[in-house]
Amino acid sequence: MGIGSSPGVLYDFGWYPGAMFKADARSRVIGEVFALKNAERLIAQLDHYEGTAEPDSAFRRVAVKVSLDRGGAIEAWTYELNVPPGRPLIGSGDFILHRRLREQRPLRP
Repeated sequence: MGIGSSPGVLYDFGWYPGAMFKADARSRVIGEVFALKNAERLIAQLDHYEGTAEPDSAFRRVAVKVSLDRGGAIEAWTYELNVPPGRPLIGSGDFILHRRLREQRPLRP
């Protein structure tokens, strides 16, 4: 479906991001939006991977309103941090851009 964003904040956990969504947030979390075939089965697998059934899981699945970059909005499932992060904030809200900028290396040592 493309790129979309939702009000919230994004944190850096190194190899992966963690988001917290709030309708009144001044910043946005940016990500890819997918339409799924066999959605129930795939979502069950993702829930298992993210450990959402565990009482002390770091993540929970939530529905958020997503503004699409091509226009319009939809409601989509995503995984949100279930615990306070204590990690660096990604100000751009875009983990891919953040990683690209973070991993840049100088041309000369």
